[in-house]
Amino acid sequence: MREYPLNADGQADVDSGPLIFGIAPTSTIVSIAPAHAYQDTQLFESTFAIIEILGLPLVWGEEKSYALGLLLVIDDFLVWGKTLVPWTQVNNSVYTEQRLANKIQFLILGSGVVLLVFWSPIVAKQFLNKCA
Repeated sequence: MREYPLNADGQADVDSGPLIFGIAPTSTIVSIAPAHAYQDTQLFESTFAIIEILGLPLVWGEEKSYALGLLLVIDDFLVWGKTLVPWTQVNNSVYTEQRLANKIQFLILGSGVVLLVFWSPIVAKQFLNKCA
């Protein structure tokens, strides 16, 4: 998620953390709560899938933490975002663990295919140079 609107630029601060091309990891993590509250399943699931891939999850037995367990605030925001129920309505989200797992598998497989396509000419060239 962008920290600032498209036509506005700003600096990173203590709340946003680092900004990478205008995108802040903190605002991305926090965005799952309003997506969940407003039943924006597509935004919720895609953002959560990105967090599962890039959030460096660490699983110990039945416990799971993110950022290798070093930043507990990430875990707090994720629990808040996944369990938020607005006071004005009942949340009937269609989010399921299986759909999330399928999206994560697709993203990992797709990333592997992209890497293979980009790296195969380089590897082939190095191999042919060694054989010559």
